[in-house]
Amino acid sequence: MPPRPVPSPRRTEIASELVSDLQRPGFTSARVARFRWNGRDWILKDYEPCSWLGRWVIGPFSLWRERSAYARLQGIDGVPEMLPAPDRRALIISYVPGRPLSREALSDPERFLAALERLLEKIHERGVVHLDLRTKTNLLVDERGLPWLIDFSSAAAVRSWPLIGALCFAIGRFTDRSALLKYRARYAPEMLDESARQELRRHGRVRKLLVVPALWHAWRGRRRAKRERREKLSAGDAGP
Repeated sequence: MPPRPVPSPRRTEIASELVSDLQRPGFTSARVARFRWNGRDWILKDYEPCSWLGRWVIGPFSLWRERSAYARLQGIDGVPEMLPAPDRRALIISYVPGRPLSREALSDPERFLAALERLLEKIHERGVVHLDLRTKTNLLVDERGLPWLIDFSSAAAVRSWPLIGALCFAIGRFTDRSALLKYRARYAPEMLDESARQELRRHGRVRKLLVVPALWHAWRGRRRAKRERREKLSAGDAGP
């Protein structure tokens, strides 16, 4: 017998059970709202109120990636539960009571960071890399002092891709590991032995190397824009 479908709220039910708006929709940024359904609090991420670009292009693609990541990670303590959404422009995950990562939120930094390392290992075992852990608002500290990861809009599940999958996954793990080391150095430097300090320095050198092509691209773009403006001005001066 096939499994029973998981119940999911309709948009009308979400509207009637709305608790609060956490983020208003922008031109291409989603509305984020907290609502209550079946006795629990949930978070809605919704591109329906956005412009046509967010509603039909950016939103569905972004949420497809995010839903794929959440689907692989269901059942891991530290990753919100996901419900089937009313349509492809919405995402519903469980509300996690907690505070964004900060020094004030951490009563036991060593315990938190050790748990975060284990959580990352479980996520990577499922073939997912988060890629945006350096944004502290994507890390919550719950009432137990343990980590929760949210906002998988930048995440990728690339290990199964042919040919380049292993390389992309290795780069993603490197990025997640780099964020973990940064938090250790900031909140619990006593956790860094000499081997970890050397690893942190290697990560810093690699990140600087990755910045160079980005700066070069930005410089080339500015030069191209200036050249185009000069050409337009010259064309205007040469006109009748």
